[in-house]
Amino acid sequence: MKRSMLAFFALGVLAALATAEDRSAPVNPARQAAPPVSAAPSPTGKQSAAAPALPRYVPPARGAPRMRVGAGTRAGGAVAKVEALSPESLGHTLSASPSFYWHLSEPTQARIDFTLTDEASVAPLVETTLSGPFSAGVHRIELTGLGVQLAPGTQYQWFVSLVPDPEERSADVVAGGGVALVDASPLRAELDAAPADEQVLVLARNGIWYDAVDTLSRRIESAPTDALARQQLASLLEQVGLADLAAEESAVSAQ
Repeated sequence: MKRSMLAFFALGVLAALATAEDRSAPVNPARQAAPPVSAAPSPTGKQSAAAPALPRYVPPARGAPRMRVGAGTRAGGAVAKVEALSPESLGHTLSASPSFYWHLSEPTQARIDFTLTDEASVAPLVETTLSGPFSAGVHRIELTGLGVQLAPGTQYQWFVSLVPDPEERSADVVAGGGVALVDASPLRAELDAAPADEQVLVLARNGIWYDAVDTLSRRIESAPTDALARQQLASLLEQVGLADLAAEESAVSAQ
């Protein structure tokens, strides 16, 4: 009889302790309801256990003056917006003849000029009209074909000007950015040691904006279905405030 009463009493104590523990440690509803995370698809379409390696752009000088410019205009009932694929402040390159990229929101038959200036010269180093007509999307300008090279230790600005009316240049739509040539020697060993698809990560974290964008853009041109390259480019554009262009790249990579 005593053993039965003791067993009954012990069971009651254990039940009370279990109830108290339940009240003091409620289940986290968010964690309980969270669905399993699936791996991001790789460019080949197969599932990858690791998330895509996205570049992190580190500006060469935080707090530097803003050098990127951009604008839009209304012509023929449509908004034509020109944007430079440039960081807000000065961007670096390892190439004496880098490539510059710019984006046009609408197709146009209007004249488009390219201008390159430096901080010391009064007259532009380059002032030329690009061949049109121009489709909507990203376009490239190669300094190699224009016979000019950047000098180290000099800051340059480049501009793309959409000219709706050559007789009224105040109506021009101008976009552009700043660029400077830096010594590649400190990065050469790191770049050589990195796999080809990871060199853009090295470039971005060392502030080499123009080379990072050029690398990804050429990858996309050669393989338009390279989703990783588009995701990496979208990440860079998002980081420098070009959210619309980043969204455009992300949308294509998701298809």
